[in-house]
Amino acid sequence: MSTKTLLMTAVLGAASIAAVMAADPVYSVNIVGYVNVPVPAKFSMIANPLKSGGNTLAEIIPSAPDGTSIYLFGNGAFKDPVTYYVVEGVGAAWDTPETVLAPGDGAFIYNASGAEMTLTFVGEVMTGALSNPIPKNWSIKSSQVPQQLDLTTLGFPAADGDAVYFFDSAHQTYFDPHIYYVVEGVGADWDSPPIPKVGESFFVSKGAAASWTRTFNVQ
Repeated sequence: MSTKTLLMTAVLGAASIAAVMAADPVYSVNIVGYVNVPVPAKFSMIANPLKSGGNTLAEIIPSAPDGTSIYLFGNGAFKDPVTYYVVEGVGAAWDTPETVLAPGDGAFIYNASGAEMTLTFVGEVMTGALSNPIPKNWSIKSSQVPQQLDLTTLGFPAADGDAVYFFDSAHQTYFDPHIYYVVEGVGADWDSPPIPKVGESFFVSKGAAASWTRTFNVQ
């Protein structure tokens, strides 16, 4: 089974248990800083928490272990992986360094090193009126602002039946989905609050396209 088939199959079959990833955000007074995101071996879901230039892989992840791969998702399918190669005596680089991973989007990363590594994102905290379009059906998304809060507080545009899936890197599968329910005469809420970590992305299943808008300012 190909890697892309394996990942897409996992999207459609949610599973259980364990921990995802942690991050340690640090900001300076001019809203520029860095975020350390631990990435265990094999697959994890990551996000770019800070704006840096054009948000290309060459800018946001300038170096990685040999064989590290990034898998982006769009229009209902995974794109071909972008891989970091180290060639002795020649140098090291992503095979398509212009690939963009912007704040608010997300991707799978495959850590081929066999041990946990740390990605250090350096850049600017996005502020002002923010908008993150979410298509109908499947997409990978993340918060445009580096805060570890529940999706309701982050302003996620949930509708009845929407589902969010976090990836369990320890077991290389998915946690049970968080589902948003609307009950007439009672109210609306998630069955359990989804709380993405800083630097973590997640799969979204939506019945209709929406825009994740939020105004964020730092005093």
